[in-house]
Amino acid sequence: MRIHIWSWKNLKRRVGAVLLVLAAVALLKRPQAVATGVSRGLSLCGGVIIPSLFVFLVLAGLWTRTGIGAAFGRRLARPVAWLYRLPPSATSALLIGWVGGYPAGAVAVRDLLDRQEITPKQAKRLLCGCVNGGPAFIIGGVGAGMLGSPAKGAILFLAHLLASFVTGLIFMRGENEPSPSPKAQAKPEPLSTALAASVQAACRSMLGMCGFVILCAALLSLTDAWGVGEWLRKVSDGAAGQFGLSLPLGALFAGFMEVSCGCVEAARIGETAPFMLGCILGWGGISVHGQVASVMAGQRVLDKTFFAARGLQALLGGVLSQILFRLIPLSTDVLSAGDGAGVQWYTTSIVAAAALLVLCGLWLLCLPAERA
Repeated sequence: MRIHIWSWKNLKRRVGAVLLVLAAVALLKRPQAVATGVSRGLSLCGGVIIPSLFVFLVLAGLWTRTGIGAAFGRRLARPVAWLYRLPPSATSALLIGWVGGYPAGAVAVRDLLDRQEITPKQAKRLLCGCVNGGPAFIIGGVGAGMLGSPAKGAILFLAHLLASFVTGLIFMRGENEPSPSPKAQAKPEPLSTALAASVQAACRSMLGMCGFVILCAALLSLTDAWGVGEWLRKVSDGAAGQFGLSLPLGALFAGFMEVSCGCVEAARIGETAPFMLGCILGWGGISVHGQVASVMAGQRVLDKTFFAARGLQALLGGVLSQILFRLIPLSTDVLSAGDGAGVQWYTTSIVAAAALLVLCGLWLLCLPAERA
């Protein structure tokens, strides 16, 4: 007699199979909605993701491969060791994660891990505090493009960094671990070799990132076609009318799936927009989590601790954003659904422009000298 034992692993496998079949049926029923979502995802990739992240990904690779990050990290070794109990080389991943955007910090962590400059346990802790939105996206895309004010974007970015710092103090601090031996640490690569490898690695990372963005955009479009978005809006309106609670479930669902789509929805909801935007930016979305998993493929460093850190950063980001918006008085005009204003999916970020100039200069230095 054979007894079937229901385990958590088997349950997840069966639920996944059912969801996969339902997704296939929905795809066959609403192919036009999926095509619209794919087009929207491609627009996000071409207008936001690639312009704001590609250069930072290349610089992240150069930062670690040429040894500049390790040299710079030695100067900040004491603060990093005291705050997080991490080796000096982890400083480079922290800095890139704070200013590079999703998921440039994860790319830097993977580079350090491949070069054996940090241990897998240290990489797991490091990921809890270096997956953040960058200034190009938050200040330019969300602030200037969606809220119509770069100053509002700067406040959101400040709240985002503060939330990341506090989350890092809680989840990144651990026991002192022995750093890899000097023999295991890779030597700094020549500039020309590091540049070529960094560009190739950035292209592979961008391909994985854009794939997840397109997938999540297609799923959101598919759920809208099946009336999920309309149902969530009705539930929100009912809760607001009966209990006086403002629950923008549509924006929450979009932000849970994809950060860009969620920010577009959250920017339209009025007074609670700062809190919602802070939560969505802190969480990052399933799309960003998939990008991080793609970058860290083959390394078992993503677990429930990472998602717990994302949840805490989302809560802190929302609370801090709402507090800072009240402390720093600014105009409260935001985009509404009936304004007809389009979202500006580009930015004139000074940081991105400077990074591009530095990258061009490095490329010129790598060109072979021609003799007359």
